[in-house]
Amino acid sequence: MNYRKLNNRIAEVLSPSECYTYFCLTLKSDYESLESNVKEETLAEYAGVSTSTIQRHISKFFDEGLIWIDRETNIKNQLIFKKNHYTLLYDFSIHDDGFVHWVMIDEKLVEEPISNELKGFLIMLKIKCLNYTNVCGYSIRALADTLSIGKSMVDRYLQQAEELGYIKRNKKKKNITLLRDDIFIIARETDIHKLRNFCAEAVCDEDYDSKGHYISSRGTT
Repeated sequence: MNYRKLNNRIAEVLSPSECYTYFCLTLKSDYESLESNVKEETLAEYAGVSTSTIQRHISKFFDEGLIWIDRETNIKNQLIFKKNHYTLLYDFSIHDDGFVHWVMIDEKLVEEPISNELKGFLIMLKIKCLNYTNVCGYSIRALADTLSIGKSMVDRYLQQAEELGYIKRNKKKKNITLLRDDIFIIARETDIHKLRNFCAEAVCDEDYDSKGHYISSRGTT
């Protein structure tokens, strides 16, 4: 399993296709340092888009404060070579409930036979789920109000996701459940989060299993 933590803010400022490109960039970044030296051509091939699209999306990420870019220029044989070095930027501030929140999504999403736009929308939906669940309690209108897309687009993506088996809608309870826990990882809220806030250096990511559950000293979760 290869998962990445995502900046929750992307759902508010990026389009679905941009969200998916951002996810691909996280997968091409170091898990610990959050840095990436990926070439635009490599990222474009991985995400299945053109290099010009990658350039446009990267520029948007920078403008929105989601990444930092260090630009390197080298000259060899009178030719100029330019290379970007990226650093993912996250908001790790503590929320009112005392916890730092994020979502984790597995690389399996890349291989799913659906459009980049739908993949990006599913990422957005995961971000809007209740903390440590795959359940979203937003109505279509409320989702549209909190996302960067309109109500008609939200409705269309939800219909596609439901038809393809990625979500289940409960009209009575008015909620939406993401069905692929192997992709949209449920990280349990446990005392480990309190410990991390109190003494961050005491807990590292290796203390979590592949689903984001804390592994105790006895090997249980």
